[in-house]
Amino acid sequence: PFDPTEFLEPAVYVDRVFTKTGTSANGEWRRYDIYFTDGRDGSTFKEEIGQAAQMHRDAHTKVVATLEANPKYKGKNTVVQLLKAE
Repeated sequence: PFDPTEFLEPAVYVDRVFTKTGTSANGEWRRYDIYFTDGRDGSTFKEEIGQAAQMHRDAHTKVVATLEANPKYKGKNTVVQLLKAE
């Protein structure tokens, strides 16, 4: 018999969010380091993604995260999208 639950992805939640601030020649910056319950992690300088991560962490909502390899830093990922899962 067909079992549709076999095709469901496990729930992914934002586990932790850390912020780091600094100053460069271009001005002040804030980086969000985001850790997910599936073991993935990534960072972003985008305020809207960082704030969404904090909101989803606090509300414990299931998310869909899109991460891309960061070409500047080997082994590091950039969070390019973070959405509430349906």
